[in-house]
Amino acid sequence: MRIVSVLILVITLIAIPCGAQGFGNECNPVGTWFGGSDSSSAKYLLRITAGPAGRYTVTYYIGFTPAISRLSPWSGDMVKSKDGYVVYSIALANFASVPPPAGGAPPDIWAVRARMTFDGCDTLKSTLDFFGGYKWDTKVPFLDPPDYSGTIGTESYRRMPTTCAEGLCPE
Repeated sequence: MRIVSVLILVITLIAIPCGAQGFGNECNPVGTWFGGSDSSSAKYLLRITAGPAGRYTVTYYIGFTPAISRLSPWSGDMVKSKDGYVVYSIALANFASVPPPAGGAPPDIWAVRARMTFDGCDTLKSTLDFFGGYKWDTKVPFLDPPDYSGTIGTESYRRMPTTCAEGLCPE
């Protein structure tokens, strides 16, 4: 009886960390990704870091935006859902080519919501289902109707490899 009790205790202690990771969830979004719009030239580096209990922090660094003088990185939260992840992110968009004078117009807040799923563990597919632009201090992104809105689309991201092909990198 004592051996059976010890065996149950050992199995339980081994299973606890596995339960925290989630069975059947071999794909982990944490890391550095590259990609972007499937229909335009908007490309990004995407950094995903772990947070508590199915939440992640996302930061998108845009590669090039010809129509906007200054666009901050997109920053937000990614939340695990039953079908993948839901991402809420915002950026500051300044359409002036020089900083405004004191008391001048502040940047707009751009808000995007997307639904993200894995297509294999090294590819993320993102469907943007909301884009809204908000004038500074007039409304709350995602809670109030935007001052202006835009089209939605899809994006694809590939995980940055952490190994080199044979013979490519020095040993």
